[in-house]
Amino acid sequence: MKLSRDRPGNCRRGSKEYHNEIEKKFAVYTDLRQQLREKINSFPAGGVGVYSYFQRLATGLQQLMCGARKASLKALERSDIGALTREAADLTGIKHVMELDKDEAEKILLSISRRCAG
Repeated sequence: MKLSRDRPGNCRRGSKEYHNEIEKKFAVYTDLRQQLREKINSFPAGGVGVYSYFQRLATGLQQLMCGARKASLKALERSDIGALTREAADLTGIKHVMELDKDEAEKILLSISRRCAG
């Protein structure tokens, strides 16, 4: 399928070849085509990419919420997530992943050491 924006001068060099195979490049294209129907022909390939990105983001957020045993976004708290880098932890105030369960782990280790010593 060719998109209407697949005209000379509208695409970066090298990207035109992908416009003809857009259904193969984006897994969400079929769903998007069902939602937009005839409007899909005027929808830019970049828009399909952005839609695809947000779908993946939503799936990741659903998985995070499931792992945190939260049923809604409102129930999700800052303590349910961890920053992957120290810089992100400093900027956001969210604990770094290495510090998330540090206090609880130390309590467990102390109780084990006390049992072994006593």
